[in-house]
Amino acid sequence: MIFVALVLCLANDQDKSCREASASVLQSLVKKLGEGERKVFVGHLHTWASQRGQAKLRAVAVQVYGLIIDALQGEASPHASALFADAQQILDDSIQSLTMSGGDGDSMDVDVEWQPPYQAMLVVSKLLQSLPEHTLDAVKSTQDKIIPHLLFPHAWVRTAACRLLGVFFAFHSTSSSESSHLTLQLMKDIAEKLCTQLKSPHLDASLGLQIVKNLFFVGKWFCTVPSSSLSGSNTDNTAEVADMDSDGDESDSVEHSTQMSRGRSQDPLPWLFSKLSYQARSAHIARRNRGNAPNQTAWSFAPLSILRFFAAMASHMQASQLEKFLPHILTPVYRITEDDTIRDTGMEELKTTATELLDLLQTKVGTTIFANTYNRIRQGASTIQQERRVARATKATTNPEAAAKRKLARNAGKKESRKRKNRAFA
Repeated sequence: MIFVALVLCLANDQDKSCREASASVLQSLVKKLGEGERKVFVGHLHTWASQRGQAKLRAVAVQVYGLIIDALQGEASPHASALFADAQQILDDSIQSLTMSGGDGDSMDVDVEWQPPYQAMLVVSKLLQSLPEHTLDAVKSTQDKIIPHLLFPHAWVRTAACRLLGVFFAFHSTSSSESSHLTLQLMKDIAEKLCTQLKSPHLDASLGLQIVKNLFFVGKWFCTVPSSSLSGSNTDNTAEVADMDSDGDESDSVEHSTQMSRGRSQDPLPWLFSKLSYQARSAHIARRNRGNAPNQTAWSFAPLSILRFFAAMASHMQASQLEKFLPHILTPVYRITEDDTIRDTGMEELKTTATELLDLLQTKVGTTIFANTYNRIRQGASTIQQERRVARATKATTNPEAAAKRKLARNAGKKESRKRKNRAFA
């Protein structure tokens, strides 16, 4: 009865200090009980965690699992199988709800119960910290379950899924005997979802760092995949330079989607580099188009994370392999280092990181190869900019109606920018 009362207090009390006191008493109680009594308590938790449609009850049941792990540490091993079974069931039900609600995407506007899957992944992480010998069991029971939660419509669940995935990747990097749990299709799916996470407006510094770590593992794994086409990388490189000065309009997006589909059907590493390079450029273009209104530092988390991924891969890859991906890396780096319109702390950190990345690349591939690639990108940018200036100048004669619409849109954008500045300084 005391156990049930403490759990009810933990679940329902509005006062934070009362909930913390209940958690502390629960841990003290568990420490003093014998193994038989602990099994009875775990049986109660299993019954509560199995109650579909009772999200709050399931969440608090898994939360108490975590308190038991904190209290018992290594002695919690006999209860690991029950915890994994309950966590697996909760994550399965969460995936089903997510699928039915259509929330497997970048939107955060889907109403899905987030506490049970969040607490489930949190408690699995706790168990693996205390009992790392159970990591293989966790991989077998929950790895496939956490991947859909990378795009769950709640930031805390996304972060918990990303961190637990990092724990599994760390296990895979030290255990070659269980590589069968990783397949090319699975790794592509993970990479796709991690890239989508980088586009979220809810991205923060800590989540960005964890995404970089996970993408680095994926990138290293992709390096081991045999190349399926000798022309694949060259095609992507040419596309990168050609798309260099894109302003992110609809035609550019359609063209890029076509490139992505072609890349995914061939080699995964060029596809990943191309996708992240495009996202870094898109983030920079979107920020530049918003002007210099204050409080816009969060935009830099995504391109900063991508540059850090490029730096990690550059350190890992052989120079001959890295040379093929220089255009992917240098294209967004050139944009960032040459930008003189954006003025905020995020841009300052980006430029510092970009400069360090340039030094790393030059050291890795050699001055001649680096300079030739960089100059080719710069010349390509100048050529495209000149062509667009000529096209805009002639459009006023050949298509005056379209030129007038473009001028009106540009003036409206300037007025809106001035309004934002006035509101900021009001």
